[in-house]
Amino acid sequence: MPDHHGEGTGEMPVSSHMNTKENTNDFPASAGRSHASVQELSKELREGVHAYLNSEAYRELLTVMSRFHRYSLNNSILIAVQTGGKATQVASYTTWKAFGRTVNKGEKGIRIFSPVPYRTKEDFPKTAPTTEASPSQEGNADHREQDPPRIGFRVAYVFDISQTSGKALPETVQELSGSVDEYPDLQAAVREACPVSVVFGPIDGPANGYYSPVEQEVRIREGMSELQSLKTMIHETVHARLHAAGTAGAAFSREDKEIQAESVAFIVSSHYGLDTSEYSFPYVASWSSGDEKQLMTNLQVIKDASDGIIHSMDQSLERISLERQEQAVYKYPEGFLSFQRISDGTWQYERFGTDYLPKLSGSIPQTGLRIDQAATKAAFQLGYTGTMQQTDPYDFLYRKEIAQIEHNFCHIRH
Repeated sequence: MPDHHGEGTGEMPVSSHMNTKENTNDFPASAGRSHASVQELSKELREGVHAYLNSEAYRELLTVMSRFHRYSLNNSILIAVQTGGKATQVASYTTWKAFGRTVNKGEKGIRIFSPVPYRTKEDFPKTAPTTEASPSQEGNADHREQDPPRIGFRVAYVFDISQTSGKALPETVQELSGSVDEYPDLQAAVREACPVSVVFGPIDGPANGYYSPVEQEVRIREGMSELQSLKTMIHETVHARLHAAGTAGAAFSREDKEIQAESVAFIVSSHYGLDTSEYSFPYVASWSSGDEKQLMTNLQVIKDASDGIIHSMDQSLERISLERQEQAVYKYPEGFLSFQRISDGTWQYERFGTDYLPKLSGSIPQTGLRIDQAATKAAFQLGYTGTMQQTDPYDFLYRKEIAQIEHNFCHIRH
């Protein structure tokens, strides 16, 4: 499977990232006890692996892994072992509190490994604090300060949602269903707005789509509804346009990136008359921390990105519409130009005055021209370089018929 965006940018169901961090809680332990607990938990892990690989419980493990794919393999196994595979959404005590929920009295925490960065004395330069460091010592100090910290582990506790009570969580995202009018045109417009190729195909894992900077493509899960496919295309296009390496948006956090991408997808979809709120609102809520400052920062980014994609799509849709037009009427100060595509792909035109009466006719022998291109050619032939714009062909035909009737009546009278 190709490497995804630097931070795994892809559209994920809410249930797969509610447990976004393996947070610790407010139950500190002494160093000795913590060490002993890690050893105990390691033993439980080994025994759990043995039990799961030699029983029907392996199915339970795979189910847990699908729910908690952002947890490590070891912690997925520990969660499965301690809950019998019944856990659905786990988080630390403090995380549940942030969601407006409290752990029920008497509940036993689910033990997992929590990474703890640390440094030892060897990680720092051995220079006397009152002595000025030599250039070589300064170099060593700088080098050591830039080295990543070592990682140890301690036991932390998480709780399943069934062990908590309080405020309801955001609604789980449900895949959108339904067809889309003019779906091929809208899909083509999104493709043109996307800076990399868009490919439909199978995807491993729960994501509906992802942007891969390595492969320089956006991949969309095949088999989804037209509405879901189009919304996901827009979501991943935002990642490709806004969050690629080397862009200002690359520095945003994963949460901000997902909020931005889904919000833009909602706005762009709404612009074209498509309602994705059933999916977009819970998705955005699941990534949001509720921080108003964060929201306001994202809103400007969301607005600018939405404007850019809508502008690009509008241009594409206008071009697609012009390519399909078989006839049109253009108005200019001296009258009208009526165009008709004929069987061999060339264009015929007729010029009318402001009185709606015909003046002359001609043709554009070149094939493969859009209507706007044919109009430009005709204007050049006629020596007209002013502004022309399409007008209502039905109104023109009505007025032309009235003008012709009046002209014929006057001719008969005379």
